[in-house]
Amino acid sequence: MPQASSYNQELHQDCQKAVDMLRKMTGSPNDMIPREYLKRCKGLHFVITKTGGLIASVSTSKSFTVRRLGKLPNGKPRWSGPLFSSASQVGLGLTAGYQDVETIIVLGDETAVDKFRSSHLGTAVDIDMIAGKNSTVVQKDEQLHALSTCVPYSIAGGACLDFSFKGGRVSIDKKKNQLVYGSRVKPADILDGRFDAPEEFEALYTVLNAVASSRSS
Repeated sequence: MPQASSYNQELHQDCQKAVDMLRKMTGSPNDMIPREYLKRCKGLHFVITKTGGLIASVSTSKSFTVRRLGKLPNGKPRWSGPLFSSASQVGLGLTAGYQDVETIIVLGDETAVDKFRSSHLGTAVDIDMIAGKNSTVVQKDEQLHALSTCVPYSIAGGACLDFSFKGGRVSIDKKKNQLVYGSRVKPADILDGRFDAPEEFEALYTVLNAVASSRSS
């Protein structure tokens, strides 16, 4: 088990990365995610993916999900603690380059949230969506009732040419969740709000609520 100080530092880094992603995707010049979606969504899934390869491609990602749980007494949204997970995929085909992808998946309803409650084998399309490759940018004037599933927004760095066929697995990070919440924790306990979020994530909720309550410029 890692030392407490190093693990606290890792949580701080996870939170800061998510805050940076949220600011980049909701502020100028990108302004990708409509504020209305953040006000209406049932949850968010944050993903950082690294992909590399020449003939075979390998992608790994660190991720976590937070769920909206109603409102606090002060009227601000209440969010669950982060449910940590990861995804891996292996592909065979024509692949070249190296790419980092930052993704926020807006979860429009409880069915979308349920997709991230457990580990599962993924199809090529499913894994690519988790890895943030099939990013969908929704126009600001789109009707809000269309927000009913997983809508990913991504920013990619590096260069990658990929025609490979992929398969992989999305996994709940049981070890990390137990280190944060305790040995008997279950994914549903976290997303249903039975455990408090780690203090290291307070900055994320502060920024998320500020962004969701602000008006688009």
